[in-house]
Amino acid sequence: MEYDYDPFERLKSGTPSGASPKTKLEYDGLDRRDARVENPDSALARRYDTSYVGQSELVSREQDPGKEQAYDYDSSGERQGQATRLSGAPASTYAGFAKDVAGSVEGIEGPGGTMAPGQRYAYDPYGELENAREVAGQAKENPFRFEGFYHHEAIKTYDMQARQYRPDLGRFLTQDRFESASGDFELQSDPLTQNRYAFAGGNPVSRVEWDGHAPDFSRTDVGRVRNKGPKGGRPRAATRLKMGDTTLYDSGRRLPPTTRQ
Repeated sequence: MEYDYDPFERLKSGTPSGASPKTKLEYDGLDRRDARVENPDSALARRYDTSYVGQSELVSREQDPGKEQAYDYDSSGERQGQATRLSGAPASTYAGFAKDVAGSVEGIEGPGGTMAPGQRYAYDPYGELENAREVAGQAKENPFRFEGFYHHEAIKTYDMQARQYRPDLGRFLTQDRFESASGDFELQSDPLTQNRYAFAGGNPVSRVEWDGHAPDFSRTDVGRVRNKGPKGGRPRAATRLKMGDTTLYDSGRRLPPTTRQ
């Protein structure tokens, strides 16, 4: 894959090496993914628009010319399931999410709480889908998978808020960094984050990525704190602020350089 970034280090587009189709990403004023466009330079362009719950990063709906997918949440912001309505259909089809303690969607449940064939996900420790050929129907259409993050199937990445992640490579596409000298020095000095592209500090079995910055919680801890963040379980500020970093955060994302103070 070939990736292009904007001046704020946000992923702008992805294209299979020497091939097409190209996928283009657009963002709104709050640094949230506003739309995804497949084949943007051709007559076959297909646009997927995204809506959110207020000013949060909780996706409420995705819509393209062929269908609409809506997502519902509990009072703590934990995503519960999706309702899919095909264009022209009189009603939606609802499916619930079965999750593990780390927030990964294990499968899509039907009305009776059971999983039909092709509706279960099997991940390796780094989030690569091991049974991709078996996944079908609503499970294939659902973008929220490993640790609850959004999966861009066309460009093979997970949007982990601060950075994009490739599960097949087991690493982030951009390096982790902080604007303050002290915070960045601590990042470089920490044995878990010396490799700035590493996922979960090199230990995805015991640790969980929260926002693309800090793998600070074990899987056993996640069950107790997953719902305490404002975005369905991920804390607003990365824990590295305790090391003296003064970088500002907006709902867990690093703000563009022009908005930092």
